[in-house]
Amino acid sequence: MFTTKEGKVLKEPVMAFGGGSHKCPGRFFIAYEMKFFLAALFSRFELRLAKGESVPPMAPAESGVGVILPARDVKMEIRRRK
Repeated sequence: MFTTKEGKVLKEPVMAFGGGSHKCPGRFFIAYEMKFFLAALFSRFELRLAKGESVPPMAPAESGVGVILPARDVKMEIRRRK
């Protein structure tokens, strides 16, 4: 069961790439695009938690939507690789 922040029950939650006979024909393309973007990002930049930051707990209310978000914002340091 999916609910909004106000506690209302969602009868039909959004499915990003559809389902059943309504599957998005571009779902494989975007998966390749995301992999390419992340490979390019991680090959050119270093990402790490900022000083004093710790790994946040995950927000259980967000599970089931495809991506589990952290329960709070996380500060990151991003540096270009040399």
